[in-house]
Amino acid sequence: MRRASIAPFVLLLTAVASAQPDDPSVTTQSFRAGTEGVVVDVVVRDGRGRPVTDLTASDFELLEDGVPQEIASVLLANAPAGAGPPRSVSADRKVTPVVPPAEELPSAPPSQVTDPVLPRPIALVFDRLSPEARALAHKAALSYLETRGPLDPTGVFLIDLSLRTLAPYTTNREEVREAIETAVTAVSSRFDRRSETSNNCIACGLYEHDTASAEHVGPPVLEGGDLAAQSVTERSLLATIKNPAERARQEMMLRMERAFQALARDQQGYATTQALLAIVSSMRLLPGRKSVVFFAEGLQLPTAVLKDFEAVVSTANSANVAIYAVDAAGLRVHSDQIRAMKELRAMGVSGVSDEEAGYFGGAGGESRDDRMIGILREDPAAALGSLSRHTGGFLINNTNDLSSGFRRIDEDRRFHYLLTYAPKNQDFDGRFRTITVKVKRRGAQVRARNGYLAVKHTSTVPVLSFEAPALALLDRPPLPRQLPIRSAALAFPDAKRPGLTAVTVGVPASGLTFEPADDNHVRAEFTIVARIRDASGAILRKASHPYALSIPADRLTATQASDVLFYREPQLPPGDYTLEAIVYDAQAKKAGARVVRFDVPASPAGGMQLGSLVLVRRSEPWAGSDERMDHPLRYDDLLLVPNLGEALDRSDDKAVSFYAAALLPEDAPLPDAELEVARRGQQGTTARLALERAFPDAGGRVQFVGQLPLEPLPPGEYELRLIVRCGDQQETRLVRLSVVE
Repeated sequence: MRRASIAPFVLLLTAVASAQPDDPSVTTQSFRAGTEGVVVDVVVRDGRGRPVTDLTASDFELLEDGVPQEIASVLLANAPAGAGPPRSVSADRKVTPVVPPAEELPSAPPSQVTDPVLPRPIALVFDRLSPEARALAHKAALSYLETRGPLDPTGVFLIDLSLRTLAPYTTNREEVREAIETAVTAVSSRFDRRSETSNNCIACGLYEHDTASAEHVGPPVLEGGDLAAQSVTERSLLATIKNPAERARQEMMLRMERAFQALARDQQGYATTQALLAIVSSMRLLPGRKSVVFFAEGLQLPTAVLKDFEAVVSTANSANVAIYAVDAAGLRVHSDQIRAMKELRAMGVSGVSDEEAGYFGGAGGESRDDRMIGILREDPAAALGSLSRHTGGFLINNTNDLSSGFRRIDEDRRFHYLLTYAPKNQDFDGRFRTITVKVKRRGAQVRARNGYLAVKHTSTVPVLSFEAPALALLDRPPLPRQLPIRSAALAFPDAKRPGLTAVTVGVPASGLTFEPADDNHVRAEFTIVARIRDASGAILRKASHPYALSIPADRLTATQASDVLFYREPQLPPGDYTLEAIVYDAQAKKAGARVVRFDVPASPAGGMQLGSLVLVRRSEPWAGSDERMDHPLRYDDLLLVPNLGEALDRSDDKAVSFYAAALLPEDAPLPDAELEVARRGQQGTTARLALERAFPDAGGRVQFVGQLPLEPLPPGEYELRLIVRCGDQQETRLVRLSVVE
C-alpha cells in the first residue's frame, strides 16, 4: 500500500527546544560514564579561597540522584614535578601526582605513580570582542604565559563567522604569544545592528523616522533614546504617526528589523556554540582534566540554539573539560540586567498580540515568548555563568582585573581530586542523573559537575540530551522492536563529494503515540537517531532530530497513513559500515531499532564510479532549490523516494521502478546496462531487462532508470543485479526485492 510522506523528503533538521528562562542547561550535563564506573573531578577550596590538598576518601560524600554512593578511590592530581605547589599547600604534607583512572572502574585501588607525564591542555578561545574588551582579554591572556614551570599544551582559537586555529596545542610560549596578539587585533564580524541604532528593543526604523513626512501627536519618536525607560511601547509609537502610508512604512521597517535581529541572534549563537563544540570534542581522547578559557562579552542563546548549547555542556562533561568563561567587557557601567529588565518591561506593558507588536513566527521570526526567554539568557552572568557552572569551571565577570581570575584557573588545573565510583543504579537508560559532592570540612567550598547522561558508549561523538534515551536503548541488547522502522544507506558518486552516502530512515506514523494537546489538536513527540560505525565498530557519524508533531484531531487518521522520513548526506571513505537507526516515542516510552550493513565502493583510478542500485517507492515533484542539481535522488524534475525494504504487493503495485547513477571519466565511452532478476535460493536468472543507453550530463553523471513489471514474478524473495559496462570495465550492484500477493 502506498503512503504519502508527512513532510517534504529533504527535511530541515532544526532542533526543537524547550527552554527554561533561568537555566538553559539544567538537564543536559554529561560526562564520561563507563559500563561500570564514573569518574568525577572535584575542586575544593577553604574559606579563604585556597586549594585544600589533604583530603581522603572518608572526607567526601557523593550522592547520585540523592542516593549515597560508595567511593572506590580518591586521588589528588597536581602539577608536574618542578612546577611547585601553590603557597596555600602545607609544606609538611606529601602530595603525590597520579595518573587519572581509566573510564571503567578498576577492580583494585589504582597504584600511585611518582613521575607521570600528565599533559593538562588548555584552549584559549576568543569570541567576537569589541575594541575595549580586546584590551582586557589581551592583558589577561598574557598573564597566563607567566605560569611557572613548563608551559602546558596551549591552543589559541578565534570564533568569528568560522572557527580559526591561531595556534595548535603547543608548549612554545612565543607561538602562543603571537597567536594571542593575532586574536586581539583581528577585526570581528558584527551579526546585529544594535550598536548602530540604540541599546533597547525598538527597531531602527522608528529611530530613523523622517519628520518631514509625518505628523506626530504625543511623545516624539526619539533618536537613539531609551524608549523602554520611558515606558513607550512600539504600538504607541506607531499610533503617533497620523500619515497611513508613513505608519505602514514604519511598521514594515519594524518587522524587517525584528526578523533580522532574530536571524542574527540565531546565526551568532550557532557560530559560537558549534565552535565550542568542536574544541571540547577534540579534547575527549586526552586523559585527565582539560580546560577551556572562553573570552566573550555574552552568549546568544535563542531557543533555536539551545540544543547546541546543551551539546557543548554535555560534551565538555563527557570529555572532562572545565570551561571558564571570562566576561571580557570588564566592569560594566550600565548593567545588562537593567537593560534586559527595561526591554522586558517595554514588551510586557504593551499588552498586544505578537502580530500587533511586530513579532511573527516562521522563517526569520520568533515569538514574543521566545524573545523574552532570549533576553534573559543574553545577560552574561546568566548564559556565561551557566556554561561555566555546569562544566565545573567558574565565571570571571564584572571586573577589570581579569588576570587574578587566571591565577584561580591555574590553581584548579594544578590541584583537583578525582573521585571514582560505581553507580548503584547500573541501568544506563540515558536519563540525566544528578551528582552532589560534599566535603566534611568546615568552611570548604566544593565545585564539581552536577550530573551526567547515563549513556554507556559516547565515543568521540557528542550526545545531545534528547538523544540519550534512544542511544541507551540502542546500546542495550536486545534491540527494541516495539515500533516499526526501516532504513537504508545508499552510495552515490559525486565529483565534489567523494563517498557521498544518502542515509534515509522511515517511520510509519501509525506506530507513534498521539495524545490530546488541547480540545482540537493531538500531539506526538519522538526522536530519530542514525549512527554509522566502521568495520572496527568505531562510531564515525551520528545524526538525529527531535520531532514534535501537532495536528488537528480530525486529521489524525490521514496522518497515521503517512510516513516520517529522516534524511542525511554524510561523506564516507571507501569501506564496510553499519547503519544503526532507532526511533524513540517519548510519550509511550517505546522504541524500534534496525541495523543494516552497507559498503562505500572504492573508486577505480581513472575509471567509472557506480553508485547503489535503488528501488524507488514513489516520486514527488522536485520542491528543492534549482541549485541542487546534484542531489543524489533527483531525476529531472522529480525527487525519488527510495524503498527501504518494504514488500511490494502485486495487487497494488504493477511494477517497481529502479534507479542508479554513475560518474564517467572524461572521454569515456557510453556505458551499457542491464538488469538481472534472480529468485533467492535458486540457480539461474528469472528475467533480464536491457536498459536504454543513457547520456552523461555536463558533470559526467549518467542516470539509469527503468521499471520491472511485477506480474510475471510469483510472490517470493528476489535479488536484482544491475550490470554496467563501460569499455573494459564492468561493475555490478545488488538489491533485494520482496513480492507478496
